[in-house]
Amino acid sequence: VFCPLRAAAGTRAASPRGHPRARRAAAAMGSACAGGAARAGELELRHSGGSGMSSNLSSPQFSDIDLVVAVTQRSVNATMLQYLHEIGQTAPEVIRCYVFESFGSSTILEIDHQTLVKNAHGSDPFNVKDGANQSDPDVTNLGYALFVGAFRARGGLPNIPPNELPELVALGIHSDSPVTFTLTSSEF
Repeated sequence: VFCPLRAAAGTRAASPRGHPRARRAAAAMGSACAGGAARAGELELRHSGGSGMSSNLSSPQFSDIDLVVAVTQRSVNATMLQYLHEIGQTAPEVIRCYVFESFGSSTILEIDHQTLVKNAHGSDPFNVKDGANQSDPDVTNLGYALFVGAFRARGGLPNIPPNELPELVALGIHSDSPVTFTLTSSEF
């Protein structure tokens, strides 16, 4: 993933490889800057050394780019795993409920959870007992409230071993390739 940074209006754009801070950063990074892929969690600084052979950044359309930051899929996934682990149970709960617009209608509308419970005479779809049938008062009340479905979810990591988690972010091969994000939740 490349994130071009452009100079602010009215400032003089300098070549990253010619800028003293960029030279110091490159020296500090040592071999990571000279070549090879970054290891997980490392920032990798690269410059073309004046050659545009390995990228298209020498194209005139990119002449005002001051710095390009590259990240690896591995480092993005490590950061996402850490973030999702840290939010744990503090992530907000998301509740969505749906009802038919009217009797006989196939149009489905979203409705606030509290409004649904009120319209269903106190019956909450999340409290319906497993195995309840049409004769259950909660099922009947929700039916009269035109209830279609509902879900609750909380962001975070599911309670499965980390080595069984899929890649959360899958970067494409090219800069214009789609990025795939796997949404996970600690509760659903």
